[in-house]
Amino acid sequence: MFCSECGGEIPEGDSFCSKCGTPIEAEASQPPAPEPPGAPVPAPPPAVPPAMPPAAPPMQAAGPPPALPTPVPAAKKSGKGPIVLIAAIGILLVIVAVVLVLVFTVFKSDTGKAKTLVKSGDKYMEAMQAEADAGAEALDELLTSKIENIATAAEFKEEADVIREAIDAAQEELKSAEGEYKQVGGLKGVEKYKEYAKTVLELIALDYKIQDTTNEYLDYIEGQYEAADAGQPVSVEEIQQTSTEYIDNVTSMGEEATELREKADKLRSDNKLN
Repeated sequence: MFCSECGGEIPEGDSFCSKCGTPIEAEASQPPAPEPPGAPVPAPPPAVPPAMPPAAPPMQAAGPPPALPTPVPAAKKSGKGPIVLIAAIGILLVIVAVVLVLVFTVFKSDTGKAKTLVKSGDKYMEAMQAEADAGAEALDELLTSKIENIATAAEFKEEADVIREAIDAAQEELKSAEGEYKQVGGLKGVEKYKEYAKTVLELIALDYKIQDTTNEYLDYIEGQYEAADAGQPVSVEEIQQTSTEYIDNVTSMGEEATELREKADKLRSDNKLN
């Protein structure tokens, strides 16, 4: 732009001519030359940011500016999940198997009942043995010492009745024990208890036989005294032979009873049956 008065050049944006001082408003401004068609309209220049403070020297940079809060990412699933799950299922299956074994071998078996019956039967057998020992001691004393001083059937009967009473008491205990052991035979899942009960039942049968044989012998000797009291002839040789047979028979059965008792004791101890 040039001044209309002096022709001097006026910088764009000035309101007065720097040479002659003529105001620019008095002069009609020329319209800006039209831009050629199709020329792109330039975008406004970006705003100049305010001056930033000098950057800090290397290795001494300030901490990062505070960041906006971001959502916490979901925890990443561990790849060991399936393995742990499989292991847990395996443990559970083992537990279930153990429970089933217990159900079918313990809870469904009659072990508890068998143990109770055996324990009860054993108590009866202990009581029986005490009575049997008392009877055996009285019999031994009668045959080895008292018999020489007995002259009548009544005297013999008095001594023999002591033995008979002991035998009766022993057989009452045998009967009770027998009832307990027989029940074991009808139980399930208690084979060791059954084997033990069977052995003791064999012993009981033998004890009955020994005691019955003793009663028969006492009756025989008492009968000989009664015959003598009545003035009838009595054979000493027959009495001696019968006594010898009785002793041999009872001794043999006693040895068999001892073997059965030892077998029963071993079964009970080895298998912890009571």
